[in-house]
Amino acid sequence: MRMGKRMRVLDGVLAGVLMGLIILFTGCAAPFSDLQSARVVDEGEFEITGYYSGIFMDEENLFGGAKMEDLQRHIGLQVEAGVGRSMAFRGRLERITFSNVDDDDDVSPYMVYALGPKFGNRTETMALYLPVGFATSDAMESASDLQFHPTLILGFPMGRDMELLGSGKLLIPIGDGDTLFAANIGLGIDVGSLVIRPETGFLMNPGEDGYFKQFSLGVSYRGGGR
Repeated sequence: MRMGKRMRVLDGVLAGVLMGLIILFTGCAAPFSDLQSARVVDEGEFEITGYYSGIFMDEENLFGGAKMEDLQRHIGLQVEAGVGRSMAFRGRLERITFSNVDDDDDVSPYMVYALGPKFGNRTETMALYLPVGFATSDAMESASDLQFHPTLILGFPMGRDMELLGSGKLLIPIGDGDTLFAANIGLGIDVGSLVIRPETGFLMNPGEDGYFKQFSLGVSYRGGGR
């Protein structure tokens, strides 16, 4: 009974934080990697994922491009906390630096923040993640415009210790700007108490040439429980 009350309180606090982000900030810019399973952590459990991503750009279209330009480096942390049956909240904190700048260029790193609910199905093969995020940097007077990233995550077991993961998402600006599309594919490799998550994917503006590609490697740890 005590655990149920505590989790209901946590549910309310996290929902309040999400609403506070939406109300208090007018920000934007978010990475498009996922690095997560279709499984939603159980109530009272948590998952922590640390990761690194490299972002590359090609000015040609997705199927005709060949030359990739090194663009950005991302180091991040994601935390998922179960708050109900097949429901969790997942937050993201990420630092972005730029690769193709001269030493004398004054380009400040960006910090990205995101939070949203995640809903799963009983078979743990599909999940819907609905984060809202924004970015800040020393060069900006305020946070950038909010973005909403509805994401569908699919999981396909490949034996006892491996899972094939795929995802698709829309990057929707809350305000001005174009809606973008991203898709990722990766693995979840169980190595005891940790899960190794290699992943790659692309981001594009439908109808326009050029796209971004990401290569990521993450490590997840799950804990908690009753």
